[in-house]
Amino acid sequence: MRIPASAASALVAVAALTNVAFPAQAANSKAASFDGQVKTIIQDQYDRYAKAEYFSGIGVAISLSGHPVMTYAVGRQSHQPGSRPMDAESLYQIGSISKSFTSALVLQLEEAGRLSITDPVSKYIHQYRKWGHVSIERALNMTSGLPNYSDSPAWNYLESQNLEHHWSNEDLLHFTYPKGAFDPPLKEGYFYSNTGYILTELVLEHLTKKTYSELLQERIFKPLGLKHSYYPSPKPDSKAYGHLVHGYGYNQYDNPSLVGRDMRNNDLSWAGAAGGIVATTTDVANWVRDLFTDKHFLSDKSRKMLTKLNSVETGKPIDHTSAENPKGFALGVAENYVPAVGSFWFYEGQTLGFRTLYMYVPCNGVILVAAFNSATNGNNDHAHLLLVNLYKETLETHPALQCKSQ
Repeated sequence: MRIPASAASALVAVAALTNVAFPAQAANSKAASFDGQVKTIIQDQYDRYAKAEYFSGIGVAISLSGHPVMTYAVGRQSHQPGSRPMDAESLYQIGSISKSFTSALVLQLEEAGRLSITDPVSKYIHQYRKWGHVSIERALNMTSGLPNYSDSPAWNYLESQNLEHHWSNEDLLHFTYPKGAFDPPLKEGYFYSNTGYILTELVLEHLTKKTYSELLQERIFKPLGLKHSYYPSPKPDSKAYGHLVHGYGYNQYDNPSLVGRDMRNNDLSWAGAAGGIVATTTDVANWVRDLFTDKHFLSDKSRKMLTKLNSVETGKPIDHTSAENPKGFALGVAENYVPAVGSFWFYEGQTLGFRTLYMYVPCNGVILVAAFNSATNGNNDHAHLLLVNLYKETLETHPALQCKSQ
């Protein structure tokens, strides 16, 4: 299962939810116009693609510097008739956005002198000697060349047979680690692989003697006030998990056996530190701002390391994305370049039944988050168009946010 019926209701009104920005300016025609335009844009995305991509709803969060997060939603929490509408507390599997949480934990421990990201994996875990030379940094920035366990046909088959199976990290690595005398060379350059994050999770747990779940809670969720973010492995919070919407497999090319299946109860142990977190769109927006801007959370030195890019095309280091190198990957975060915007941070996390994506533009501080409760293949995924249209509307309503390079 690779990581990169019709809708329940054809006419579901978009509802603005709690935490709407500019509460003291509700009568302001400009703010009211923006709010109405955002609702129209989300509704249009729903009307155009809900059936083709088999999602039943969309959640959106918009964060402008210095203002509370605005949240919106359209649709319902499942395809079942009469299911509850999406709301501000709806939880989504955020997939590989989880990678930025893992990288942040590593950088925190480096700040504390507990490790160096240039350390080889073998310094902390010894049972994977054939991969022992791979550094933590390369495991996180996709230049390790490690094969991707979630591309394994054997794992894909077994997962499809029992979506509630609980996997250990050792189980997952078993699908890709070379056996016996075999020691094939690793791929050169950039190669997207979840395996490096599973190895990193083992390093973190070995070094701290705490579980990955405990580290997230103690070092990120609690201190940053992310009260609606959870790591549901090995056991989900039953009360919180009631807000998890239903997600649907709809990728006929990579996961044909899952098409139309409800993935809400899929055990996310298979994704682990590479993609196992669930959260609200509001928490994702707050996380993105904290990750990229909060100097109390990460030092300038750590943030420089977090955003140290390699070209997705060549695997070589680059200072910034550009027309020549429009896509770059760092430590669990990715930067894109398009002429109309310039360079901006963008990530789309996908599980077997969800897509969650964010866009952060450093020059004006705009953060956009959208979540869909279906997984599709890349050619049929139009989620990014929603962020494009929301960003255009944000700049039209707030021209002071127009960057000089735009």
